[in-house]
Amino acid sequence: SYKGPLYFDIDSKDLNVAINSAKTLVQHLIKLGVSKDSVEIFCSGSKGMHIIVDEHCFSTGRATKNLPLVYKEMAMALYVPGMDFQVYSQGRGVCWRLTNVKRDDGNYRIQIAVEELASLTAEQYVGLCSEPRHKEFTKASPVTAPELQILFEAAKKRVAAKPPAVVIATDSDLKTIATVPPVCVSEIAAYKGVHADKNFNQVAMQMAIYIARSGVAKETADSLLELMAKN
Repeated sequence: SYKGPLYFDIDSKDLNVAINSAKTLVQHLIKLGVSKDSVEIFCSGSKGMHIIVDEHCFSTGRATKNLPLVYKEMAMALYVPGMDFQVYSQGRGVCWRLTNVKRDDGNYRIQIAVEELASLTAEQYVGLCSEPRHKEFTKASPVTAPELQILFEAAKKRVAAKPPAVVIATDSDLKTIATVPPVCVSEIAAYKGVHADKNFNQVAMQMAIYIARSGVAKETADSLLELMAKN
């Protein structure tokens, strides 16, 4: 069980897409009855936006079983381009940077108001994230948004009704991926963004699982591991 606010992560290589998607999402939330004071908006400092909604707008705030998966269902219902679903990972290491803490690229994750988002441009985004922003944001007592509450309850029912996902690979499936590594495995080997203190263990484990489970030829396994080690 988990508890906490409803959250959305929007990422796009095109900053304008991320900004416009954030505007659309906030408009959706307001139409569902969420007050502006109950929505927190952050510019991630890279090419993303984070939207957070006080959980008391649609629930009691008590811990809920599989809450990240419930929030994922809600995010799917409110989908906008660039929405990232990896943040609903249930404690598997996905997190956001702290506000006003300098990133490796020199930028900052900063908070903006709903009114500022309405007129935000890519140029303004870059300027705002170039330095910390110590601005006070008033947060009023949350008011229940009935339509968002309905969406929350429906999402809970869908998550509770879903059986555990079990994927069984047949012999023919294994023969296929043992001959030619899937694109996803090749991309893992070629990926240059692995960091020892962040995701090396996860990436190495996925590659090891593929090699062990598929029975791929030793020459192919060696080639993949050599490429992965090089990167």
